Amino acid sequence: MPSPATLHGRDLTRQRPWAMPAGLLAVAAVCFAAGAMSLAEHLRDPRPLPYRAPASLVQLALAVVQMRIAWSVYRRSRSIATTPLFRKPSFWRWLLVGMVASYVLGLALGESAGAAYFFRAALVFWYTVMLVPLVAHPRLVKLAKAVSRRSAVRALGEVLSAAALVFVAVEISLRVYARVASDPLPATYVVQRLMLPPGSWFRGRAVNGLGYWDDEFVAERRPHVSRVAVVGDRVLLSGTSRTNFLVQLERRLSGIEVYNFGIPRAGPREYVAQFTYHVARFEPDVVVAFLSVDDDIADELPLPGTFDWRGLRMYQLGERWLGGSVPSVAQPTTARQHAEPSARADREAYLEAAAARLGVCRTPIDDAMRARWNVTLGHLDDLVARCRSRRIEPAIVLVPAVFQVNRSLLATLCRRRGYQLGEVDVELPQRRMKAYAHQRGIPVLDLLSHLRASSDPLYCRNDFDFNDRGNEIVAATVSSWLAAQFGTLPPIASR
Repeated sequence: MPSPATLHGRDLTRQRPWAMPAGLLAVAAVCFAAGAMSLAEHLRDPRPLPYRAPASLVQLALAVVQMRIAWSVYRRSRSIATTPLFRKPSFWRWLLVGMVASYVLGLALGESAGAAYFFRAALVFWYTVMLVPLVAHPRLVKLAKAVSRRSAVRALGEVLSAAALVFVAVEISLRVYARVASDPLPATYVVQRLMLPPGSWFRGRAVNGLGYWDDEFVAERRPHVSRVAVVGDRVLLSGTSRTNFLVQLERRLSGIEVYNFGIPRAGPREYVAQFTYHVARFEPDVVVAFLSVDDDIADELPLPGTFDWRGLRMYQLGERWLGGSVPSVAQPTTARQHAEPSARADREAYLEAAAARLGVCRTPIDDAMRARWNVTLGHLDDLVARCRSRRIEPAIVLVPAVFQVNRSLLATLCRRRGYQLGEVDVELPQRRMKAYAHQRGIPVLDLLSHLRASSDPLYCRNDFDFNDRGNEIVAATVSSWLAAQFGTLPPIASR
């Protein structure tokens, strides 16, 4: 049987002595370029990132070693003994093991911003080690072959390669499934980690078993009662168990039950996940999304990073199956978590958080905000499509920002951000959202004019939640709108 390096009696390595060295040199050039770019980033960026500088230097040094190996292989290319390395399945198996091991080491660093640089340096190091047999002394190669043929070493290699292959195959399969089936697995994980603790006591009311600030949800429908599911962020948690506007809504409308799916921090992406795995199972007649026009458009909760255990799809799937009982290293930190003050926060922190949201009204719209609009509307399209596929009526309620109602606060925030009043179009988010809703035939309620009509303070001091008066106005406005908009769904009617 001819050698793998021969065909019809001809030595392929003699006809193409440059083939393998050229491939090695190309990989070395890529490694060198990656290390050089990382080092250039380190020199330009005033913010030090851990592992970036040493990882860049390691990549450059290993790239030089790879070039030296490529030159040695070229000089010895007529020796058939050096050519079959890439044709051995064991080479690719151990290379896969090294890739997975490098990634696991990157995961062990946690959410460090330099984990990616560490991973690349470790991967380049492992690849370089795998090339050593090409230039090693024949005695060392012979010794390595003898060791690798031992049963214990072979068994270890098979176990490690099988584990690495299963890890990669399962993770890739879950990611492909999530994309093909439109499964919002990462967003569902974020929702589960940010919900209220089931059974806890919050503002005079117990949190139900699913983690929502409401009575226990039941799948069975009551006769002659319409069910309205409401999704939104902290605005749905305003007030107390008696003053909250959704609680008042049930008192104002007969023949209706309202399921409050509000969570402290959320956005349209999370509303899609909530609908898919929580809301849809209760078969509501109407799903009302309360959109805070400032943070729901201008901000989005970050997903777990690439080198975060919680970013693995298999971890997120296990979290879903076990109902959130998988221990978490820490709660996901978000920009809102640090920026949004509580009711006791001082004035300075409140103004800083409010000023960060003013960009949604900046005109003309810049590229970054235009991209945020596209992402937000894309998530809303997904939510509307999922509702209509189940014959559920979607609806939108636009919740204004505090500075849209309070003119003096608007002037203060403009001064802090360095904006001229002519650069801020206060009603820009509402106009764009109403145009979007009308194009898609979605009922929409804008609360801005109703809240502006009141001369009373409507928000808690130095906070974004409605006070008792704000809850009362919102309840009255939403109840009249629901009765008028969905009066064909008996028995929704105003008392």
